[in-house]
Formats: sequence, structure tokens, C-alpha cells
Amino acid sequence: MDEPENPIGLMAELDECREMPRCVVDVPATLVVLSHGTMMVGRMTELSLSGCRVLLPKTLSHPANAAVECTFKVRGVGFRLGGIVEWAENNLAGVQFNTMSSRKRDDLVEVLCEVELENNAKGNNAVNEPKPQVAAPAPAQPAAPALSAQQAVTQAAHLTAPQAAPQASQQPPRGRDRRAAHRCGVDTSAVIDLVKVGSRLAGQIVDLSAGGCRIRTAEKFPVGIYTRVEAEFQLHGLPFRLGGVIQAIHNRNTVGIRFLDMSQRKNDQVTELIAEIEESQGG
Repeated sequence: MDEPENPIGLMAELDECREMPRCVVDVPATLVVLSHGTMMVGRMTELSLSGCRVLLPKTLSHPANAAVECTFKVRGVGFRLGGIVEWAENNLAGVQFNTMSSRKRDDLVEVLCEVELENNAKGNNAVNEPKPQVAAPAPAQPAAPALSAQQAVTQAAHLTAPQAAPQASQQPPRGRDRRAAHRCGVDTSAVIDLVKVGSRLAGQIVDLSAGGCRIRTAEKFPVGIYTRVEAEFQLHGLPFRLGGVIQAIHNRNTVGIRFLDMSQRKNDQVTELIAEIEESQGG
């Protein structure tokens, strides 16, 4: 069951979404226009927490504010998100996502962080332009019979449903395993080191899990999501310095950090520490 939304945190996050960079992607995507059940399979070229850009086989007819459902898979994680067509030009369409649950938003943030880090490693920059300058034409395809909205949604979900793993030894991504761990409330001082900026912010850890933490800073947090950071803190006599990335900005002074590239030893230490804290709290 999805976590309840925090109205204050959600409003701050929605404000942050407006300036959020779009990550360059290249994955299959299915767009279903719910009003008349039209389904088109194209390619997603950009993705952010607030929306996406999709290259379609043909131009959308009457696209303005059309309700749609977009189904796609990025880095092995499948998504099915509702939204509206914000703009359409030639064979390109910009989709603005509807408000999503906390769990879906967390999944999307995690994937975007991984994509952004991978793009940066390859020397690709995030794209911020709201509209394309030139749209590449796609070859015309024969018209398919119209489906009902429910049939189109079902077929789209089937097209991007996870396939059986070819090897039984395959494991889900480590980050997703860590998020499944409990978050426990803590209250200890911490320092956030903004790696690229070269500055440090003091604050307090609000909660901690094996996958990340939430920190309330003394000053207004000066940078956006996807920023590389290191969190320094001490709990139960053990010092920690964990690298990660900002995955959420809940308000001006509270940020969520997702740990990245943790060694097995550090992961075991954090997991054992959380178990000790939960035991001492009677959990």
C-alpha cells in the first residue's frame, strides 16, 4: 500500500519539479489516448519527474490536454503513469504526468538519479528545452482498428510487462532492495558535503535506512536533486561517511538522500545499526 502524501512536502516537490532537468533516454514507450482508446508505440527521448517527451509513429490528432497513459521501462523498472498531452509538434509529444503516489515517485526518482549519473559519466548533459526545434519524421504505418480505452491500457501494460529472467541467478537492483528496508527515526547531528560545490551544511538526521536518509538542514538547502553529496554522521559510537545523491527536496530545509556505491561492509554496518536502534526503540 502506498505511503500517504505529505501536503507540505508534496507542494514543495511540485515546485521543484518545474525546474527539474529532463534526462536523455532512449527506450520504447506506449502512449494510450484514453478518450478514444488510440494506442501508439514509440520511443521516449527525454524523461523527468514531471513528464516526458515521446517520438511517435504519427502526429497526434486533437492533442491539447488529452488524457493519456504512458507505459515504459527504464533500467529494468516498469512504469505506467497517467498524464495529459502538454504539447505536440509533428511526431513529438510532450506529456505532463499527473500527481503520483509516493512509491511511484520514489521509483522514478531512483531511476532518474541512475540515468543522470550514467549520462554524466558519458558526457551527456540533461536537456532543459521545453520544446523541440526540429522533429524527425517517422514512417507512416497502416491504421489499426480502434480499441476501447480499457483494451488499449491492458495491451500497453502487457507490452511492457516484466519478462521472465533468462537466468535464475539474476537479482533485482541493489538500490530497490535497500529501499524495502525499514526507515527508523533517529536524531543525531550530520553534515552534508556538496561534492562539486565544495561547501558543507550542518543539520540533523530525521530518519535512516540502509538505502538512504532524510536530513533537516540548519540553512536553506541551496541545490536541486541529482546533486552528488556525502553525508557524515555518528551513531552508537560509529562514524559514517556515505556517498549518495539528493533524491527529494521535501521543503526548504529537508532533503532526502539516496546512498550510492556502498561497500558491503558499510551496508552491513548500517543494517546492523538500524536493527540495534529499532530494538532499543521497542520495534
